[in-house]
Amino acid sequence: MSAAFADASDGAASARLAALGCAVDERLLLSVNGLRGGWVDGLVTVLGEWGVYAFPAAMLALALARPAAFAAMARDGWLAWLLAFFVAEIVLKPLIGRPRPTALPELLAQLRVLGPVPPARSLSMPSGSAAMATAGAVWLWRHGRSRALGWSAIATAVAISVGRVVAGLHWPSDVAVGGALGLALALAVERYGRWASRWAAGATRALRM
Repeated sequence: MSAAFADASDGAASARLAALGCAVDERLLLSVNGLRGGWVDGLVTVLGEWGVYAFPAAMLALALARPAAFAAMARDGWLAWLLAFFVAEIVLKPLIGRPRPTALPELLAQLRVLGPVPPARSLSMPSGSAAMATAGAVWLWRHGRSRALGWSAIATAVAISVGRVVAGLHWPSDVAVGGALGLALALAVERYGRWASRWAAGATRALRM
């Protein structure tokens, strides 16, 4: 009996915590969405449509400018960026199945959505834009050889991520999870790239012996 009571208490506590988290998410969403208007709308529109492509473009520009130094690194950066899209959009969104805030009629009535309202079946977590932007920004921060470029990449990724909330298309927790995913994938690909380079160098030396 006591075990059943403990399980019920744990379930109730978890439910209260989840409800609190949803309430905070909703309040943050409405507050950030309230920033809409004027130049903010223009910036969010441009970043929402084209912002994520700035990162692979910057990687390509670095690779073309200094092929010997950046070719392999750009390859890994593109891989991290593409993986962020694939894992977020193809793997995690269907698994999590979280609807966008615009799918809730009572919340949609309070939101000022920028652009067309997504279909009710459109999924929200994690934000693919936040994941891709963060993966690209992390790579440019760590490999761009310029702090100005690194800071610009980070600022752009933050603006893209926040912009998804300003537009009313994502919950704040969507972009937070997307950012964490992009960071993890960028670091994982970097580590794999270093391991692969060491393995290839070792294999080459062994063949020459």
